[in-house]
Amino acid sequence: TRWSRAILASHHRRIQAARRARLREPTSPPSRHPSSPCAKGPKAPALARKAKVLGRLVPGCRKLPFPALLAEASDYIAALEMQVRAMTALAEVLSTVSASTSAASDSSGGSSSPA
Repeated sequence: TRWSRAILASHHRRIQAARRARLREPTSPPSRHPSSPCAKGPKAPALARKAKVLGRLVPGCRKLPFPALLAEASDYIAALEMQVRAMTALAEVLSTVSASTSAASDSSGGSSSPA
């Protein structure tokens, strides 16, 4: 999907930018002009504003047409849900292993008294 390629590309760009930054001296950040011509402001339709925000949230989808943006966003949400499930399962396994390891070390140490 487009968002997964964008994540990989941004990681690669970040590494290259860090290398370039080490080679040159630090400079002041560019000034931001609030009155830029590309800022539409509150006059843009609500759906267009929300689509623009969604395009910023999904990596690599800033300039996609709306139907393609929705398809990429749904794939991205599904991938994030799977990551959350995997991390939750991993956290449960690690906490179980940690609890059983600490219980085993307590019983082998002989310092615990029977209840």
